[in-house]
Amino acid sequence: MLGHRFPAALGLPRGLLLGRSVTRRSLSAMAGGEAEGPLGGFFDYMERLRNYERSGVPRGAGTDSDDGFDLGRMRRLLRRLGDPHTDFPAVHIAGTKGKGSTAALLSNIMRAQGYNVGSYSSPHLLTIRERISVGNDGGPVPVRLLSDLFDGAKEAIDEAIELENGSLTHFEVFTALSFLLFSQENVDIAIIEVSYRTSVTALYDLSDFVLIAVKCQD
Repeated sequence: MLGHRFPAALGLPRGLLLGRSVTRRSLSAMAGGEAEGPLGGFFDYMERLRNYERSGVPRGAGTDSDDGFDLGRMRRLLRRLGDPHTDFPAVHIAGTKGKGSTAALLSNIMRAQGYNVGSYSSPHLLTIRERISVGNDGGPVPVRLLSDLFDGAKEAIDEAIELENGSLTHFEVFTALSFLLFSQENVDIAIIEVSYRTSVTALYDLSDFVLIAVKCQD
């Protein structure tokens, strides 16, 4: 994983690629002490993408401005990865409170029934690996599994970044990787939590979905 090159050589506009000098503080918030290990190249790559969780949602989001979210680029990225999100049924959880708890509850219920469950949520506490779990243990995606996943997908992601003129975001790429992992691991179902702050970038077309009403008290 070490030595991965971000496609800066593609000649993308400088303003579209953030953090050319990766700060230890922001990298630590994502890597949780794992920045020097097998995932070092992955963390460095991801750190250089636009990250609205760190910078805040653009003022023009949801409008026709250049800062608005574009679901088309997410669909195009997924298409380059083989449309992995079409390989499994999903429960998409949205709301203002209780999303993470609901996702954890549903994931554990499904695992207890013997299903191979993929779970995607945010934010994380120590390492971004916590956002993805797959299989029966419910723990963070293993280092080697995430490393191999990124190695296999990096060429397609590089091509997508070039195609989108550098506008793919940190969250979009990581979300697409989670869908790809769920497809490769043949999950029976995926529990997808709408993202903290950047939820609209995670939306994708679901042919079947489940609506669950949960009332949360203060």
